[in-house]
Amino acid sequence: MKIACRHIGNRPIEFKLENEEMTFFGSIVFQKGSLFYLNGHIDGHFSAPCDICAEPFDTILDETIEILVSDGVYEGMDEMLDVVEVLDSVVDMETIFHSEAELIKCDYRRCPDCSKETVNY
Repeated sequence: MKIACRHIGNRPIEFKLENEEMTFFGSIVFQKGSLFYLNGHIDGHFSAPCDICAEPFDTILDETIEILVSDGVYEGMDEMLDVVEVLDSVVDMETIFHSEAELIKCDYRRCPDCSKETVNY
């Protein structure tokens, strides 16, 4: 799903994207200047190896996503949220979904069997 920046105004635009394991849904609305506020949620599940024993296990997702989208290069530094730049005045929700899902998958994870294990460095 692609949304042209010129179509994003003060009324939120709702979106919902799905793949076989996860759903990304929420809304995007004009914030200020060339910034748009994306408030979303990713839920579902995926299989990942435990970072202790390396055995795969199913991880349940329930993640809130709040980012700013900038139409063009973002020059500010005072924003409290992460900023995603789009250079063609089109917000590609599929790309944001994929990027956020990959960031979540990179988190440190322990399976239920290893959840009480302590790691000494």
